[in-house]
Formats: sequence, structure tokens, C-alpha cells
Amino acid sequence: MAGCSGAAAGYGLLESLFFLVVCVLLLAGMLVGTPLTVATMTALAADETGGGFEQMMTQLFDSGGLLIVFGAVAALSYCAFRAALLPALAGAAIGRDPNGQQHTPLVGLGSGFGSMFVVVLLSFAVYILIVPIMAWFAFTGSVDDFSEMPTELGALFGAGWELLVAIQLLFLWSTGIQAAGATLQYLADREQEGPEGRPEPAPASIEATDIRALRKSRSQM
Repeated sequence: MAGCSGAAAGYGLLESLFFLVVCVLLLAGMLVGTPLTVATMTALAADETGGGFEQMMTQLFDSGGLLIVFGAVAALSYCAFRAALLPALAGAAIGRDPNGQQHTPLVGLGSGFGSMFVVVLLSFAVYILIVPIMAWFAFTGSVDDFSEMPTELGALFGAGWELLVAIQLLFLWSTGIQAAGATLQYLADREQEGPEGRPEPAPASIEATDIRALRKSRSQM
């Protein structure tokens, strides 16, 4: 259990560091390719009237397609890293590598990358369902003003708690898709290693000379 906890903490730290690097590069790209500056963003963020955020977004969209390009590159980079890491996470959760040995960090990294990348993209695509979920709650009157949604756990059972639960279930569904894909990839890797996660021994070949020697020894008995 301690080993699994340590592996989970290590992989979580690795993914967090990669996500931080992607965010930093995304921010740097926005500062270089858009009219925004650090001073401008600080001043706009300090605007308590709410107009600063709208002004910042207007400047970002005025830069043309650069914002879309930067966002797409950042999102796809994270999806690619996640897809490469998932098979190794499956091995860490099981505690063994596909070859049957005790889990070694990062073993399985990048295994089945193409199929895992598609799985990650599909799992994140389910977040699109947030839009009809919010529309349904707005239509039924369960939530009148989304700006008044509870943001702390203690206020979860206030107005709109059903929406928060629905969104959390959606996040769990997305995580479950990734976990299932990683498990299937792990099983495929183990199948390639042979039964019980070990390479299949090569079939022993019986030479004709061995057969003749065996017959000769029997005739002498």
C-alpha cells in the first residue's frame, strides 16, 4: 500500500510539473503574441468592477487566431503527456509491470500512444456535456444565477448543489474512461509478454539425431 501511495504521489507530482510548464509557456506565448503585458494583466485583474476581465479578453481576441493556436497547442500537449503516462499509471496501480516484475517507475510510458491519445481526447470531450447540463438546470429553474453558485464544500447543499454533483459525476466519468483505456493497454502489453506476464519460452526442438540416439539406447537395453 505504501508503495502504491508513493508511486501515485510521484506520478501526480510529475503530471503537475508538466501542467505547470505548459501553463507558463502558454502565458509566455500570450505575452509575446498578444498586446497584453504583465502590467496590463495585473491592473486588469485588480479591477473590482468586473470590466477589467472583459477588457482583457477583448484584447486577447483582438490578436486574431494566436489565442486559439496557443490554447490548442497547450491542450494537445497536455493530452499527449497524459496519454503517454496512463499505461505507466496502470502498472503502478497493479504493482507489476507487464513482464510480471515489480513495478519500475515509468515502465510502460508511451505504450500504445496512438490509441491512448484518442482515449484521452474522447474523455475530455465529455466535458462538452457541461453545456446542456447547465442549460437544463437553468431551464428547470434549479439555478437562476450561476454567479451565485456555492464554491465551498460547506455551502454545497445551498442553491445549485445538484449542478455541482452532476458536474463532479461528469469528471468521474471522464477519469473512468481514461482508467479503463489504461487498463486495457496494460493487459494488451501483458498479453504480448506471454501468460502470467512473462515471456513465453521458445518451444524445444527435437533434433533427428536425438531421436536416433534414443532408439539406439533402447535397443541396447
